[in-house]
Amino acid sequence: MKYPHSWRTNGELLRGDALSRVVLSSAGARWNDVVVEQRHSSRFELADVMHKQHVIGINIGPSTTWEFKKAGRFRRFFKARGGICFFPSHQPFSCRPNVEKGVIVNVLFLALDPVFVSRIAEGLEFDADRIELIEQRRGTDSTLHHIAMALLAGVQTGVALDRMRRLCRNLR
Repeated sequence: MKYPHSWRTNGELLRGDALSRVVLSSAGARWNDVVVEQRHSSRFELADVMHKQHVIGINIGPSTTWEFKKAGRFRRFFKARGGICFFPSHQPFSCRPNVEKGVIVNVLFLALDPVFVSRIAEGLEFDADRIELIEQRRGTDSTLHHIAMALLAGVQTGVALDRMRRLCRNLR
């Protein structure tokens, strides 16, 4: 099966449409290796999506129930505020929030270029070829949440833009 890649040439993580809109994005910041994107959505479904980047999704809105499809079967997961999902690059998945009409899903996405992640692993003296990234859905991770919110605040204020560009350049 041919999967549509979700990374767009304009830097957005997912296609823009009436059901999902970008509230804030670092795409214009030219960070290259990291994209931060906040999206508001109502009812939608991502069917057979495969990201080119490693993608972390953090629920920054109200608690919701999501359905994720694996092995041909949908399973429900409760996502409290701060709940995290991780989707490794080039691994297909399907998901949909199970929300009432009028409820807005507020998700913060962090997309990391796989080559960037490998460079960081090597910088930490890990063998990047032996690291396996596994799709996950779980409760909060305070460290990851703190980093994501700092990146979001940096995009909102513009303060982190130059520092992030320098960091990405230095890690190359």
